[in-house]
Amino acid sequence: MENIVKFIKKIKPAHLILALMVLFILFNGSLYNWIYNKVEIHKLTKRNEEADKEFAVLNAQLEKLEKGDAEYLETVARKKYNLSKPGEIEVRLVRPKQENKK
Repeated sequence: MENIVKFIKKIKPAHLILALMVLFILFNGSLYNWIYNKVEIHKLTKRNEEADKEFAVLNAQLEKLEKGDAEYLETVARKKYNLSKPGEIEVRLVRPKQENKK
């Protein structure tokens, strides 16, 4: 350890600055890229997990549709396509427009 301290004391400041600049140039880009890649991997892993969850939900919906689950088909027809059974009266509630008061 003492040898290292003696060696560092013998180094001229200009040489030390030059060595630090070289180290900075060599490792700056690669360290930045490594950190950037780690962050991107984390983001992509998170998005992949979300996509897997969405795939599972869609796959379950597809299975229900393929099985011909009557209750599920009725729910989809009512919500997505605004369909109703014969003889039913469809009632839609619409909020009245509010007039601007001056």
